[in-house]
Amino acid sequence: MGLVWLVLSLNVHLIMIHVVPHAIDLGISPLSAALILSLVGVGGILGRITVGRASDTIGRKTPAIACALLQMIAVLLLI
Repeated sequence: MGLVWLVLSLNVHLIMIHVVPHAIDLGISPLSAALILSLVGVGGILGRITVGRASDTIGRKTPAIACALLQMIAVLLLI
């Protein structure tokens, strides 16, 4: 299980490192590109709070599996 989380985390962090340069290459201003990354961070904070609350209510296994599947689908869609 730890290996699965490591691989998912590496994928997400590798993508986040390249979001701003990629957006700038697409012609988006550096300020707007940084805003995109900031919004992703805010969404991550809200998601952690929401999933943390859900895991306290319904247990930890279901939200963990759901989050892992959503991350996997998101990375596959980026390919």
